[in-house]
Amino acid sequence: MSKIKIVNILILLVLLISFNLETVNVFAGPNDIIITKVVQKEENVSAGKSFKLEVYYKNVLGVPLKDVYISVDKSSSFYIDNDHYQTEYLKDMAVGDGEEPIILYLVYKGTGNELTLIFDYLKEGATDREQLSQTLFLSVKKEKEQTSGGSQTNTAEYKPNFRIVGKISSKQEGKNVSVEFPIKNVSNFTAKDIQITMSADSADSSFSAPMGHLSVSVDEIKPDAEKKIKLDLAVKPNTKSGIYPLKLEFKYGNLYGDSFSSSEVIYVDIENNDKSPSLILKGVEMLPQKPAPGDRFSASIELENLGTLGAKDVKVTLKGLTVDGIYSELVGVNYLKTIEGGRTGKLNFSLVASNKINVQSFPLEIAVDYKDEFGNSYAESFIYYVPIKQKSEGKASLKIDNITFSGDSCCTG
Repeated sequence: MSKIKIVNILILLVLLISFNLETVNVFAGPNDIIITKVVQKEENVSAGKSFKLEVYYKNVLGVPLKDVYISVDKSSSFYIDNDHYQTEYLKDMAVGDGEEPIILYLVYKGTGNELTLIFDYLKEGATDREQLSQTLFLSVKKEKEQTSGGSQTNTAEYKPNFRIVGKISSKQEGKNVSVEFPIKNVSNFTAKDIQITMSADSADSSFSAPMGHLSVSVDEIKPDAEKKIKLDLAVKPNTKSGIYPLKLEFKYGNLYGDSFSSSEVIYVDIENNDKSPSLILKGVEMLPQKPAPGDRFSASIELENLGTLGAKDVKVTLKGLTVDGIYSELVGVNYLKTIEGGRTGKLNFSLVASNKINVQSFPLEIAVDYKDEFGNSYAESFIYYVPIKQKSEGKASLKIDNITFSGDSCCTG
């Protein structure tokens, strides 16, 4: 049975409500580098204002990283002050490094509050450089939302933004999981007609929707407001223990009818104790227990599933049948629809021991083919020796009674 835990995620959220030196822990997903903490020393930054940001980061890959650089993506609401290097060199990062922060001197552009940081690095032993991005949301001075758009106003600029904040909890019922988490509108603009859908862009996803499609609707979320979302998920039984991303797609509008889309990722820690189906031969029951040459007999083959997941479309084929050994009256193939995890199943065969059989035991190969619930195929093979009763061999026996001899035939000397 899958045991699901949800990692406490504070992936991307509005940072720092106080002017004092406050910190916010940010738990990212299974990237090579994660941001663990951010310190913004000035709140409600105005347009054009320069300020200092401390970013704590950590190498969680498991191997050292070489020549690490950090820069600010141009799409961000901030840029690095022109008096400083636009790309900061972090040197090399050993596994677990991240006690000392990098200090960025930023300027606020005046719209939005997204800060996307780009890490560029080389893994030890690799030849090609890699990049990853982490997005933060900083504390900025909010503009008052207009109630109507003028003829010269581009209302598409009034874009709401969402982030998953706070703790994520889950409730488990069998293989179905209810995941609850709050989303926050971190923009200055009201969001309307919000549709949240589990992304299905990867066939290798560890999650599926119990009803085949997952979608949640929310009428409205005002600026700075939160809404608790509940998603019903199914975790695929063959998923190994580990941390897996769950991508959520957002579609929504603003007060003026403009449409937007975005995506967020939460990370789910799965502890999965399920085992794939595994069938073994538990026993064979013969009737009669030891057939003699020429006998018809039945063989009941019992299989046991050592896995926790069900074995489906079980097919058992008897191989090695011969007309002068053991053969089947019908077809040497039988089927079972399923054998649940930890359970057994029996299949019966009607067989005949040939009159010509002259061995004490006859080997039969029991070939077993089956599938799991995802269509993965499995095959097993077992050898069972059918005991054969030997016919008693008759021994010559001569008994002579009442023998007499005539006098003429007897000689004495």
